[in-house]
Amino acid sequence: MQRAPDPHRRSRSAGGGSNPEPASQRGGEGIAVPLGPFLRRAVLATDGTVTNLIESFLEKVEIDKLAEEEIRAPVPEWRELPKGTPILRRTVLVRGAESRRIFLHAESLLVLDRLDPALRRELLATAKPIGKLIREQRRESYRELLGIRAEAAAGRAAVLGCRPEDLLVARTYRIHFAGQAAIQITERFLAGDGEDGGSDAPRKPAPDPTSEAGA
Repeated sequence: MQRAPDPHRRSRSAGGGSNPEPASQRGGEGIAVPLGPFLRRAVLATDGTVTNLIESFLEKVEIDKLAEEEIRAPVPEWRELPKGTPILRRTVLVRGAESRRIFLHAESLLVLDRLDPALRRELLATAKPIGKLIREQRRESYRELLGIRAEAAAGRAAVLGCRPEDLLVARTYRIHFAGQAAIQITERFLAGDGEDGGSDAPRKPAPDPTSEAGA
């Protein structure tokens, strides 16, 4: 099955041909679905891993790696990194292992020099969720929430199988090891239809907190 391309530039692709068909043309499989009001609130409130929550309430998940590239700072999402810092940018989808529905789109920036060598090797060699790798290797970490916002799906609509104007809820946080921020992750999921009043998520597109100076 071919996959739609990631909207961002990439140097190594984990799937897809030159003209993959959009997810919205593949039926129920591969289309993003809202998490539902209760799980959505839990995801926004947690400082743990989202994949654990999805597996607890919905189904086992698989990670579909869309793109991976090694770049160098500066990057607009993480402005205070010293110029020339090596970074691994990874883009994945979190899918239901059986349903193949898309629950989550995640973009990660990993500062390679700040990662333990064993963790770095696993991240490069596998598509396992980052949180699961940290638990398996018993790494002490701290998660710093940078912000929650709503934004239009825009260029990500094709890979998510939704409309460009559909709202996504985006949560950005950093993972610290030994006092240093080493990983920044932005998780995006469909905002839902608002039947529950939408009190747990922004209702209009909002500024990206990582675009502000010092983010």
